[in-house]
Amino acid sequence: MLQSLFSKFRWIQDRKIFYGILGLVWGLGIWSLNGCASSAKPHAVLQVGNQAPNFDLVDSNGHRFDLYDVKKHWGVILIFYRGSWCEACEDQLLNLKYAYPKFLKLHFTLAAISTDSIATSYTFNHEWQFPFPLLCDSRLRIIDQYGLRDPHPNNGKFISLPATVILEPNHKIYFKYVGKNPLDLPTVNEIINVLKEIRKTES
Repeated sequence: MLQSLFSKFRWIQDRKIFYGILGLVWGLGIWSLNGCASSAKPHAVLQVGNQAPNFDLVDSNGHRFDLYDVKKHWGVILIFYRGSWCEACEDQLLNLKYAYPKFLKLHFTLAAISTDSIATSYTFNHEWQFPFPLLCDSRLRIIDQYGLRDPHPNNGKFISLPATVILEPNHKIYFKYVGKNPLDLPTVNEIINVLKEIRKTES
């Protein structure tokens, strides 16, 4: 009888030790995972002098735009705008529309990026017939790469800060300007001067 009770007591003690060790290992595993997660470095924001990584986004017509598919020896102007609802952005894109032939003469193309949906961008483009693609970055993949997420959501939705990024033909970032407000934008002439600077450095 006593031997039976002793064996049962040992079994209970062994079980407690087993689950105690199991709990300790599990706790150390969670701590290790959390430590790895907290020590992971966020992706660095792309700045002037960095090589722009390739990206692909869908435009207002459902066509896929691939940055590295741009013509060889051509540069790219990336316009990050807040959305089609923004009057300042609309004015900016219209000014760029009329200046677009000047950009092409300097062998630069242009793409405009916002968090607008494909349907919203389609309606916007149908109204104004922009000669360049309106790219949809609803998940802010490219916007975040350039550090352009506006910390103040619009109607509960994160959007891009107004910004202009100009890439050399080798995809290196030559120019980056982030507006302090919707009206703080480079003029068409300022953009053209930057394009001419890039062409001079190549000659």
